[in-house]
Amino acid sequence: MRYKAKRIWELDFLKGLGLILMIYFHIIYDLDVIFHYGVDSSSLINDFTAKASGSLFIFTAGVSSYLTRNNLKRAARILGIALLITILTYLYDPQMVISFGILHLLGTSIILSLVVRPLPSWSMFLLGAA
Repeated sequence: MRYKAKRIWELDFLKGLGLILMIYFHIIYDLDVIFHYGVDSSSLINDFTAKASGSLFIFTAGVSSYLTRNNLKRAARILGIALLITILTYLYDPQMVISFGILHLLGTSIILSLVVRPLPSWSMFLLGAA
């Protein structure tokens, strides 16, 4: 029988909250920038929503990468989706191409973590300070 890992509901909650905030922000952003609907995507609440959703994605991805066994597979999947988004945004409007977004950052960071995790803590301190 295969072992089923217990879900951490708090992590799932934060991921869901980040997803809802990201969907909200992108709807407002698209209405403003792409469709010129007269909505202010740069208002204080929308700016906060964008930063909060990005921060939640980065935080939960970091925690998840620490808890998961196959980070290389995870990074490849995330970078594949990021590449697809880059291609689709380029095809839609080359002026608005997403060349390095949150998903690109997450995939790259997960791969880099595979390199630096085995290093001794003092060398990670030096790397971070540099």
